[in-house]
Amino acid sequence: MALAQPVYYFVEHLDNLDVMIPQMARISSKHRAITVKPEHYPIVGKYLLQAIKEYLGEKATPELMAAWQAVYDLIAATFMKLEKELYDKLGSDEHDKGFVPFTIVKKEPIASGPIYIVTLERQDNGKLFDYHAGQYITLRVERGGVLHHGHYPLIDPFDGDTYTVAFKQGNDLDQNSIVSEEIIRHHGVGSTILLSPP
Repeated sequence: MALAQPVYYFVEHLDNLDVMIPQMARISSKHRAITVKPEHYPIVGKYLLQAIKEYLGEKATPELMAAWQAVYDLIAATFMKLEKELYDKLGSDEHDKGFVPFTIVKKEPIASGPIYIVTLERQDNGKLFDYHAGQYITLRVERGGVLHHGHYPLIDPFDGDTYTVAFKQGNDLDQNSIVSEEIIRHHGVGSTILLSPP
């Protein structure tokens, strides 16, 4: 479903792709945060087109499927271009890309909860990236052998030393709630959290 929405929106605006760029930029930012790479797109495309073909049944003529392939290739190329720009902004040091170990140096509830403030410090004393209002970091936790990612807006001005986020206890129904609950219940000061930069 998450993939179907941008594909449908893209097809709807094929004659005016400029309308799509802001939404695609937001999605690209999340893709970069969870380390989506160009080599992932052919795999996703294969299964997306397979699902479309199964849904269409007899209507899925070779010509129609070729058109869907062309649309997907255009979408993928646009995402890859946007994501390359985002990866390039992180510089050439591979240690700054992907998920990096951070330590929780402060964790406190606001009033009686359920909102918590968590401050994180990079373990290897490596570079922290500046950010502007509205940008977020992505935190990765493992639960039950499955990796979960939560996207959290940064709440304090950039100080060059730490990132600070706020989150609230959730209902375990979405990725952010799962990550938030895991951190609230099982990660205290001194715990390691994997973090992807803003």
